[in-house]
Amino acid sequence: MSKLESYFNEVLEELELFETPIERLQFVLEHGKDLDEFPQDQLKEENKVPGCTSNVYIYVSRDEHNKVLFWATSEALIVGGYIAILFEGLQEMSKEEILSSEELIRDFTLKAGVRESLTPTRANAFTNILTMIFNKVKEL
Repeated sequence: MSKLESYFNEVLEELELFETPIERLQFVLEHGKDLDEFPQDQLKEENKVPGCTSNVYIYVSRDEHNKVLFWATSEALIVGGYIAILFEGLQEMSKEEILSSEELIRDFTLKAGVRESLTPTRANAFTNILTMIFNKVKEL
């Protein structure tokens, strides 16, 4: 089992422990507070996720060891929380590892109930967030 798969399994197990949707929501919102500060010089149209009702920006780069680094900012705290959960698992993976895990990542968002916990508009926009993440990683 890959490190990413183990991480996703741990998150899913944690989510299953919550008895109410409010507890689950609080868990996601707490993760949103863990997002690293977004670089202000990257608040550009090219980093803005299209189709989101709130402003969401994604920025991706590589470190000196060729590992992928992620930043995001979102006006919607719940969206930011789900992004933070994803980024925690993806942080410092290689481009190849991330791209080869696309199905696993999309499957995780389904199992985690991302769509069910967001408004319909935000749920549809989360697909755009994932697409943008993968496109930005491909461009590295």
